[in-house]
Amino acid sequence: NLILPAVTLGIRPMAIITQLTRSAMLDVLNQDYIRTAYAKGLGKKAVVWKHAFRNALNPVITAITGWFAELLAGAFFVEYIF
Repeated sequence: NLILPAVTLGIRPMAIITQLTRSAMLDVLNQDYIRTAYAKGLGKKAVVWKHAFRNALNPVITAITGWFAELLAGAFFVEYIF
């Protein structure tokens, strides 16, 4: 009763969020402060999680708030069908 409606509601937003996160990460990883962090001797894991990922989440979180209303509206129809 729960799995199929959840997959139906979540598959499209998850794909869009993944694509937006990837695009934002690629953009952030080309910034000067990332090269500076590598030059300071920080490891790749620290640079990606502490510097790049935090800054890449700004557009993703902004987009998620807009999709939340769409998700609530779609939930009504999905629950009606299932």
